[in-house]
Amino acid sequence: MADQDRLYVDKNKIEFVRGINKSNKYLKFDNQKDLFMYAMTLGVDCPTSFTGIKEALFLEKDMNYEDMALIYSIVLPELDKIEELTDKEKVYTIAQNMANTGFSFIKEEVDNNSFESLTVKLLLKLDEKFKKITQEGILTI
Repeated sequence: MADQDRLYVDKNKIEFVRGINKSNKYLKFDNQKDLFMYAMTLGVDCPTSFTGIKEALFLEKDMNYEDMALIYSIVLPELDKIEELTDKEKVYTIAQNMANTGFSFIKEEVDNNSFESLTVKLLLKLDEKFKKITQEGILTI
């Protein structure tokens, strides 16, 4: 089996995900990778598996060391053993499942809120998650 060289999104969500930068004047990301990272952090508490086929969102080579560090540090609490960090496919699967949840949350917020309040609500949600992980000692600042 070939080594995984890209990160995926649920095919059922791909049109929505790719359309976020085009149709939304408040959620603007430089690229699909940054959007994925944002969604992953929103979905960190409840990763959900894909319901259908997966479709590539961006290539692994588009990530820098900081992106990789973010993925691995966020996924670590979900692993049964620290040694599983060496299983890139498992790490990416968990990250993709977290992003899957995050994309669901973003879609719900986009569908149910005005554009003016959307960014504020999503940033507040992300701020809540940041406070939680710092209080739990997962991240120290």
